[in-house]
Amino acid sequence: MEFGTREGAIVDVKAERLWLYSPGEEIPHCESLAPIPFDSCPGFKLNCCARKDAVARAGLD
Repeated sequence: MEFGTREGAIVDVKAERLWLYSPGEEIPHCESLAPIPFDSCPGFKLNCCARKDAVARAGLD
């Protein structure tokens, strides 16, 4: 993957999947929803379960 992306995540709350793009990997890997830390942002965790709950509360699911 190009476009300058070194690290990132796509959260699919409907399918309850998390696609992770890690440095050194060309193809993202899939995991179940869970809080994930980012190496590039020490101390920050993306809470995927909270995102899923927020989408449901907003009626966007």
